[in-house]
Amino acid sequence: MDECVTISPCGNRGTCHNTNGSYTCECFVIWAGRNCTDDVDECEPGREPCTHHGICNNIRGGYTCTCDPEWTGRTCDTDFDECSESDAVVCGGHGQCINFIGGYQCMCNNGYTGRKCTNDIDECTANPCNHGGSCVNNPGGYTCDCQSTWTGYNCSQDVDECQNSVCLHDGTCTNTHGDYLCTCTTGWLGKNCSLDVNECENNPCLHGSTCSNSDGDYRCSCSTGWNGKNCSQDIDECTIDNVCFNNSTCTNNPGDYHCTCTQGWGGQNCSHDIDECLGNPCHYNGTCLNSPGNYRCTCITGWDGKNCSNDINECLENPCLHSEMCTNTKGDYNCTCLPGWRGKNCSLDIDECLTLPCSNSGTCSNIAGSFSCSCTSDWAGSVCETNIDDCERSNVTCSHHGTCQDHVHGYSCECDAGYSGRLCDVDMDECASNPCQHGGICVDYLNGFRCTCPKSWVGLRCEKDVNECLFQTTCETWQSCVNTPGGYNCTGVKFTSTTTAPTVVGISLDCTPT
Repeated sequence: MDECVTISPCGNRGTCHNTNGSYTCECFVIWAGRNCTDDVDECEPGREPCTHHGICNNIRGGYTCTCDPEWTGRTCDTDFDECSESDAVVCGGHGQCINFIGGYQCMCNNGYTGRKCTNDIDECTANPCNHGGSCVNNPGGYTCDCQSTWTGYNCSQDVDECQNSVCLHDGTCTNTHGDYLCTCTTGWLGKNCSLDVNECENNPCLHGSTCSNSDGDYRCSCSTGWNGKNCSQDIDECTIDNVCFNNSTCTNNPGDYHCTCTQGWGGQNCSHDIDECLGNPCHYNGTCLNSPGNYRCTCITGWDGKNCSNDINECLENPCLHSEMCTNTKGDYNCTCLPGWRGKNCSLDIDECLTLPCSNSGTCSNIAGSFSCSCTSDWAGSVCETNIDDCERSNVTCSHHGTCQDHVHGYSCECDAGYSGRLCDVDMDECASNPCQHGGICVDYLNGFRCTCPKSWVGLRCEKDVNECLFQTTCETWQSCVNTPGGYNCTGVKFTSTTTAPTVVGISLDCTPT
């Protein structure tokens, strides 16, 4: 029978296909079940037809999407143009609406902020008015109430007070930020140069002169020897009268003069001969002879010059023999002698053998300017200071278990652990010292040993006691096990009745293992 014809079993516009003895229904995607009567839940996880965070609502035979405000369409896949309304509606009339996918933004005019440009910005919080100006906030802006010395939108423009000729008595006006400065002419002071300066208070007249103040000025009555506005100009006596003799130089001083005498002359006017010998000008025991305006020194041997202060360099005559260097000194010289020589001119040979320079029983022989050492068979070197390596000289070969060590007289082989003998070729019996404790049996090995321990003892040398109480023992369940060195004890008292005296069953049994 063709069920597709007789009963039309497929609902919701499903397509029926007849089969041998039955039928199948091919359903639309929103229906399921044998007869296409079961609704498909399009909102189940994995399908998620709604985009951009839209909420899916399943209905019979379909679904609906509840979209976020920024999206529209059946699956919330169409951007909603929030700027379709006017800027005055969307951005409060104080900004321009700019739409973008999934939202919009209001570009606010100056003075406004907020998502929809509805919040007036209080510009006064940022203190825009400079130099003490008072800020008044306005819708979308602000105004500044400036102090008298400032102007401009933010009170940042300085008022030029100098245009009003505020400085008196020819004072120079300099405009400054928020103020002005008068540079007064001499004799005046004050903000506007209106105050007369009493210059006499500062004692401008020098050298004992008398000061008299006047309007905007002063006058000095100078004392003898001075002239000028402040009596600071000295009268040059050297131009009036030549008072210095013997080719001396006249130097004018404040209120006076001074004669700088030539060598050998002294006194106020340089007319007195100086006896230079009184000042001992001749150094290093030189003899002084005075003469008019001068003196002469007779020097001792080793010195020359005007004052016998020039040392004669004796090293120019090469006085030093067998020497590395001649050093000139004041009035003398020193020779730095080569090793093996001594004396003023390094001409005397030094017998070095007197200081016993040869070590380790070496024999010293003195030679001109030096010495030589004859060493014993165990030593070498210029002073017999080097020990001869007997391991190399005798070609000693220790076994491969030892290393040859040189000594002052002879050598020895330093053996590795576990070996002995002169050449380190004898294996040591570590069991010879009975290292195993508590009856342990020692077995010797190459460079070592091993202990076979009796029961109840362990360790490298059978030194550690075994705690038998940690393992199975022969103690009764009512007894306590007490570990002892090399064994254990069972102790305890068994109670047979709660109304009679306890019966002692067992105490202190020696359970030492055998």
